Parts: sequence; structure tokens; C-alpha cells
Amino acid sequence: MKKLIALLLAAIMLVSIVGCNKTSSPENTGDTKVTPSTDEEKALAEAEIRNAISLLFDRNYIVEEIAQGGQVPASSFVALGLTDADGMTEFYKNAGDSNDYDGYFDPSAEAYEKNFASAIATLRKYYDYDEATGKFTNFPTLTYLYNTNDGH
Repeated sequence: MKKLIALLLAAIMLVSIVGCNKTSSPENTGDTKVTPSTDEEKALAEAEIRNAISLLFDRNYIVEEIAQGGQVPASSFVALGLTDADGMTEFYKNAGDSNDYDGYFDPSAEAYEKNFASAIATLRKYYDYDEATGKFTNFPTLTYLYNTNDGH
């Protein structure tokens, strides 16, 4: 159980996407893919892709069905209870830029479908999506690291 949770969290936090240079291809639906050319554009594209991947995770499923310990779905990368520099306000309450929820994204069960659709739309800008299978055909391999020691 701990390994699965560590695996999922590692995938969220340690995803490293390289090679965002994609162009239109025959299996594509005709959309022209974004091709970042400068280092700044590449960095922004990679950040957008990492954010999209993080939106694909159903955090409610993780805490309710896998962990089953009464955890709260995460809306930021900093654990609940840790304060901001002022020492009074929890960090996640100042993270993100929405007035509708605290954190970087809305982790509520009601927002999952919207988050998922937003993630797919973002990833379609960079990768080819096969409508028939509902899969990306040229998405890069993701590598994640986690501690395999059973005592951890």
C-alpha cells in the first residue's frame, strides 16, 4: 500500500518531460501542435505539461479507495499544516491563483471531470491523440523513482 501511494506521489512530483517538439502527423485530428523554440518557451511548455499530468490523478480515489485513512485530497505540493513564511497561514491557502479554491487546483470530486478534460486539452497541444482509442500515440515515457525498501 505504501509503495503504491509513494509511486503515485512520485509520478506527480518527479515527472520529467523532454522533447516537447511535436508537429502535426497523419493520425492527428488535423490540429497543429505547439513547437516551442526558445528555452523560455520550452520551460513554459514543460510546466504546462507537468500541470496537465497532475490534473489526471484522481486524488479522491487515492485517499478514499487506496489509502483509506481519512486523508484530505491534496491541492498543493506542500502538506496540510505547514505554514507559509508568516508562520500563521497554511501554505496551501496562499498557493495558486484561484478565488474558488485553495491551492494550485481544485481537488474536489466534483472538479475531477473538468480537471481531466482540461488536462487532455492541454496535452493535445503537444501530442497526438487517437480519438478511437482515447490514447496519446506519441507521449514520451515517464520515469519515476521511489524507495523500494519495505521498511521505508
